[in-house]
Amino acid sequence: MRSGTVSGFIPLLSDGHCYENLDFGSRFWPNPWAMVQPVRRMLWVGGAFLVMALFVPVPVHAESVSSRGRWTVQPGDVLGTLARRFHVSVDELKRWNELTSDRIRVGQTLVVQCPPELRASPSSTEEDQSARTTPSVDEGGEASAEGEGPRTQRYVVKRGDRLSRIAQSHGMTVEDIVSLNPGMSPNRLRVGQILRMRQGKYQVEYEVRRGDTLSSLAKQHDVSVRDLSRWNRHVNPNRIRSGQQLVIHTDRAPSHSESVGAPNRGVLRNAAQLPTHPGYVIRSRNKAWGTAETIHAIVDGADRVVARHGSSPRIRVHDISRRYGGSLDGHLSHQSGRDVDIAYYQRRCPNNVCMFVSVRPRDLDVRRQWTLFQHWLENDSVESIFVDYALQRPLYQFAQRNGATTQQLDRWFQYPRGKNVPAGVVRHFPKHHHHFHARFRCHSTDSECSPPLASH
Repeated sequence: MRSGTVSGFIPLLSDGHCYENLDFGSRFWPNPWAMVQPVRRMLWVGGAFLVMALFVPVPVHAESVSSRGRWTVQPGDVLGTLARRFHVSVDELKRWNELTSDRIRVGQTLVVQCPPELRASPSSTEEDQSARTTPSVDEGGEASAEGEGPRTQRYVVKRGDRLSRIAQSHGMTVEDIVSLNPGMSPNRLRVGQILRMRQGKYQVEYEVRRGDTLSSLAKQHDVSVRDLSRWNRHVNPNRIRSGQQLVIHTDRAPSHSESVGAPNRGVLRNAAQLPTHPGYVIRSRNKAWGTAETIHAIVDGADRVVARHGSSPRIRVHDISRRYGGSLDGHLSHQSGRDVDIAYYQRRCPNNVCMFVSVRPRDLDVRRQWTLFQHWLENDSVESIFVDYALQRPLYQFAQRNGATTQQLDRWFQYPRGKNVPAGVVRHFPKHHHHFHARFRCHSTDSECSPPLASH
């Protein structure tokens, strides 16, 4: 090692050059002007980036939303809140993610921004956007119009998809999909790939009933009002009449269970039995039969509570109906598979099971109770929820503090108008301080289903 020389040390200066074996004397430093120039360049570029950074918005939820517009479901998430958060509609979320219900699970990955493959061009119109689900032209040029072959819709392949699973979820076979998508490789799918699928697993012939609207029927069958109008051009979309026949193409399976007659004078056909669940206990399996819609609503509600608050404590499900309906000991109603008695969520429940005991407002676990009620109310699946008037107040106030609008509160609650005012879905009925009674709506296919012959 020579005196005045550093060896084995290779400094890298800002101009990108390495200077080996530099003397501490005149040979150590390169031309001073050669060092000043890169420093000035760095200062200028750094300042430019700093100014640009002031105008670049910081992404929100960067930890959960990727550049592809996806969101990982967190505890407590529901489609309604996600739709508001990402400025889209619930229908769009369901369409982009091939959801047939509002049910989502923690850890599930959802598309929350319109996939690039489905974005309309700048000149697109409302008709262009609706074409995503309208009949399309086959490769051979033959139009898949109504009455002229299968209607088709687009499906965007998601991460983890398999062709067999896609086929099963659409009521098709792998061979059906391959025949609708000439040239595709059944053994190699790409994320973002667009597949042509048969539109609507089921064709339902529906007879319009009093009180029906195209909007309500679209919601019941998980389709759009626009499609309903397109399938039924003989119908005035602004005025449908009782007795008219509608054709509906839907992915929602027709209901085989049937509520016949009134809740207090009726029977039950093709009943479904309430399954076990970590969120509730069943008092009697022999009295846990109902319509498929009633059973689904109870299970979905319990799923929502468990997802948001955990599975403890559980609530006790008392009685729904017998397998074939009819008179049930100790009840005036519960005859047609649409009624259920359930214990209130309470702050303290022995052995983590909430039983039928007298509940005061301060005993009520308002958060869990409102999560269950809110799920049913927002999905318009309940006709009535009978709750002691004193317990309505904490629920009303909690809902008000957590985003319920004045219109929703007025429609959902009898409180604060008084226990004798016949208003609201949540309303008072005597002897309901130790349990609540939910009555679910008649399904659109239950033509013989009717309201109770008397109150409760």
